[in-house]
Amino acid sequence: MTYRQAIRETLIRHGYILNPGHVEAHMRAEAGGTLDRLSRSAFDALAIACIPNVISMTTEDNDDLARSYGCYFTEASA
Repeated sequence: MTYRQAIRETLIRHGYILNPGHVEAHMRAEAGGTLDRLSRSAFDALAIACIPNVISMTTEDNDDLARSYGCYFTEASA
C-alpha cells in the first residue's frame, strides 16, 4: 500500500475528503521528512493531526509544500 492510499483510507474513515498529497506533505514536515519509521497507528494519528494544517492553508500553499517534499499530484492522477 502506498502512502497515498493509506492516507486516503485514513481520511475517509474519519470523514474527510482532502488531497492526500497535501496531508502527506504536512506529515513529512512534522516527522522530519520520512514516514518510514512510523507504525500504522502512529501514521494514522499523524495524518489526522495534520488535517487542521491542511485546512488552514490555501490550496496553492499546500501545493507548494507538497512539491517541496515530492508528493505533489493532482486528484486526477491520484
